Amino acid sequence: MKIGGMRYRAELQRNTAVKDDEGFTQNIWQTEHIVWADIVPISGREFLQSGTETAEVTFKIYIRWIENVDADMRVKCGENIYLLTAVLGNKRKGMLTLMAKELR
Repeated sequence: MKIGGMRYRAELQRNTAVKDDEGFTQNIWQTEHIVWADIVPISGREFLQSGTETAEVTFKIYIRWIENVDADMRVKCGENIYLLTAVLGNKRKGMLTLMAKELR
């Protein structure tokens, strides 16, 4: 992968429990890393779910190698949010491939 292909600014976020001023716990998405990424759609399908037609698109997101990236995270790029399903790493090449589904 050529570095020039990484043209999207993306945020890697983790769901974290945070206490508010009144002591209640809330789960919020906090940004852990801001990276350059290449986001490529690889498959799509339409299906019926609860009587409504639903579309699902699967993406590959390529980023440079970062430690502690796992499938519990999500990627936010502009208004688009991608839920990670798998993290495939190649440390020797210095790349991570994130398999994701777009949240609609």
